[in-house]
Amino acid sequence: MAGDAAHQQPPFIGQGMCQGIRDAGNLVWKLDRVLNGQSGAGLLDTYGEERIEHVRQLTTRIKAIGHVICERDPVAAEARDARILAEGGGLPRTVTRQEIVPPLQKGLLAFPLHPAHGTLFPQPWIRTNDGRRLLDGVAGTGWRLVLDGRYAVELTADVHALLARVGMRPIRIAPAEADQAGLDTVIEEDGVLAAWFDHHGCQAAIVRPDHYVFGVASDARALVTMLSDLAIRLQ
Repeated sequence: MAGDAAHQQPPFIGQGMCQGIRDAGNLVWKLDRVLNGQSGAGLLDTYGEERIEHVRQLTTRIKAIGHVICERDPVAAEARDARILAEGGGLPRTVTRQEIVPPLQKGLLAFPLHPAHGTLFPQPWIRTNDGRRLLDGVAGTGWRLVLDGRYAVELTADVHALLARVGMRPIRIAPAEADQAGLDTVIEEDGVLAAWFDHHGCQAAIVRPDHYVFGVASDARALVTMLSDLAIRLQ
């Protein structure tokens, strides 16, 4: 699958193999749930909903980048260079791949959509007794409820019941200045997640097994509503 995608994508920004890996990452956890009887076969319909639109949008952007890079007319190329410098205040503006790659906009996401929904969740460095490790190495994979450790978002009995129903692990991320980690609490080194929570105006994020954000919540009531919706849609 990944090899086929690599040969069907324009080469600019190196997204061919990435598209194939995203396809596999999107599908494998859904197949696992269906084959283990945790979800109905309808969950597999979200694969096409999510991936077709994502690939279409990204391929369109890649082709547009290719047109800019491969300008063969010297006059047009000179005008392109002048425009790029002007837009960057005299220097070419740095554009990251994350800015180019679109978020998911359909499928298994919380609605109404929030700017954080469908984006890839950050992967910060976490402080451990054995040195720093990336979040996935500490929290594991699968469904995760990530909480901003600066706030006391209450995990009520209803929340714990829904977490068990979905098979989701809660984990609090405390800032670097926190004294010590506690039960289901880890400390990040660089403030990446604190900045992410602040940017999106939320205190909790439901993260899918493929690391895309299902939804975000700013309080316990919104969290219960979102978890209830997810539990129903997964089954």
